[in-house]
Amino acid sequence: SAAGSTEGQLVIQLGTHVGFTTLNVVRRRSAVEDILVSGGTAVICTEDEDLRERVVAIAGEGGVAKAIDCVSGQVGADVSRALAPHGELVVFGALSTHRQTDPAKLTIPIFARSLIYETKSVRGFWLFRW
Repeated sequence: SAAGSTEGQLVIQLGTHVGFTTLNVVRRRSAVEDILVSGGTAVICTEDEDLRERVVAIAGEGGVAKAIDCVSGQVGADVSRALAPHGELVVFGALSTHRQTDPAKLTIPIFARSLIYETKSVRGFWLFRW
């Protein structure tokens, strides 16, 4: 998520250099072309596309093996649902919580069955604790 951010751009460059594909999530349609020009494999725009449906259309029913998220909230939940069994999500930000006071907006609603039966994992990352 937040593929237009500095971290998102770094992942795109790393994917281009090392040779892995990237599914890049952006909030605004105006950012899509920039992501593709910078080397992103595919772009999902949450302004007018369903994230989970687009992941299936791009990656197939199996989902993706790895994901990073700096938005959290519902976007983070949708990213977690797009993971393949045994997939891993690393959360390193919470942009969706900016200026929020509603406790529901401060969470990532993760399905327990995904963690149990599909053995997906979600973990946090904070550079200062690395």
